[in-house]
Amino acid sequence: MPSQNHGLQQLSWRPVHRGCFGGRLALSNCCLSLRPNQMAKGEFMVVNSSFERYGRQAEQLRAIAHPLRLAIIGLLHREGAQSVTQIYEALGVEQATASHHLKIMRQSEVLRTVRKGRFTYYELAGQEYPKILAMLSGEG
Repeated sequence: MPSQNHGLQQLSWRPVHRGCFGGRLALSNCCLSLRPNQMAKGEFMVVNSSFERYGRQAEQLRAIAHPLRLAIIGLLHREGAQSVTQIYEALGVEQATASHHLKIMRQSEVLRTVRKGRFTYYELAGQEYPKILAMLSGEG
């Protein structure tokens, strides 16, 4: 079966029973309990072509699923592009901690960087993240 790498983990497709997820979409661990004769009968589904998009969105949600990362998103939404120094001073964390979390969000394309002179500034890569924050806080 084909494998796809979505950054944080390797996902492998296997034949999946039609009953799982309404016969639309499933990952490799869904139907491991099915017997081989069920697979031989053709009781599996076709891979949903939109999974690639959902895999990328899931990776981005994992990238923001940390209190400090949510705080960074809130700061960048309120203040605009910020340097690492501005971010760690505003949030009261160590520089190494801020850099680590910024790297995770940059690699998942939640943030993008802009060079200005010798400084690198971080900004949100999309406008959906403040909406997610509002939804999580009950405002959206």
